[in-house]
Amino acid sequence: MQLHDQFNSIPEAREAIRRYVLDNGESFKLVKSDKRRFSIGCKDPKCGFGIRASKSSKQVVSITVFKLHTCSPAVHYKNKQAHSVAYLIEHHRASIIDNRKITVAQIRSNERLLFNNEISYQQAYRTIQAVLTEMYGDEAESFKKFPALAERFIATDEWNYCAYSYHPETCHFQAAFFAPRGIRLAARYIRSFIGIDGTHTGSKFRMTLLIAVGINANNETLPMAWALVPIKSEAWWT
Repeated sequence: MQLHDQFNSIPEAREAIRRYVLDNGESFKLVKSDKRRFSIGCKDPKCGFGIRASKSSKQVVSITVFKLHTCSPAVHYKNKQAHSVAYLIEHHRASIIDNRKITVAQIRSNERLLFNNEISYQQAYRTIQAVLTEMYGDEAESFKKFPALAERFIATDEWNYCAYSYHPETCHFQAAFFAPRGIRLAARYIRSFIGIDGTHTGSKFRMTLLIAVGINANNETLPMAWALVPIKSEAWWT
């Protein structure tokens, strides 16, 4: 980064400035932030550090002030800004996506070796969880989408079958069952064999995924119906 660098917007310039400073192992304090300007300075009032991005009358966002730190490195020791999830997530997003079972120890080690940044167990754990939430969404919020999913499922074909259940008092999701019309009609032509199995999901809510399958004329497995339930033996639909 240098003087007169240009950006598409103030938010883009803000993120670039923050990351530039933190990647250099330095810290900053916010001086000004609005729709037309973003400016930071040093925590040490005696330091001449300052970076400012401004939007001109021609709607061009550029760096108009760029002064380096003149303070002691001790000012930046244990900088909390470099420990935030918003900062760490950019360093480790690719690693977590590539290996969803990556450990906290690996994240801490990578951050120390690659970025010379010592982070705690909790900070590394929160970084992993933030990336997983980006990938899969919030589990609790996802269960709220089942009524909308069922509505679209039926709207596609009124002969599709779907049922879902919520706890009558807490309104918490309990179970859901899906059986598409096309597969139900095809079931009469498959071999006289139906397999039923279930597996525990990786969800923190300990759900069980059940599925019924048959074998078609090509000797291939044909999924017929599936359900998400809390307990295999619980007849929630009765």
